[in-house]
Amino acid sequence: ELSLYAEQKGVMLGIESNGMQATIDVLLEEVNSPYLKVYYDTGNLLRSGEDVYSVIKDWGAENICQIHLKPFNSEGAIFGNGETDLEKLRKSIEQSGYRDWLVFEAGPGKKTLGVPYAKKNLIGIMRMLGE
Repeated sequence: ELSLYAEQKGVMLGIESNGMQATIDVLLEEVNSPYLKVYYDTGNLLRSGEDVYSVIKDWGAENICQIHLKPFNSEGAIFGNGETDLEKLRKSIEQSGYRDWLVFEAGPGKKTLGVPYAKKNLIGIMRMLGE
């Protein structure tokens, strides 16, 4: 019902979930609406043990509305530090056909870090993009 309402209003519903690909695939298949996509959180799903690189390629732009670039096992929660394979992530995004928003956030307890924190995250994102 909600996806029909989203269609009437011309908006996209984005699911951010710690559920693994197989679980979300069932939901996407059951709802079967172009107005329901995944807001894919790389950090949360790497922590869950999912192969985010393969999932991004598999789902592509048709199933992902936004990609949340969250660091995984990074001291200071800075994207580009830690265990995210930046080159592999860049390649999977390119191969997926996804060409939309890449989002990052401060994370729990980091709300007061502001612009300096954003600049540090941007450095990691630019490294991932090869710029």
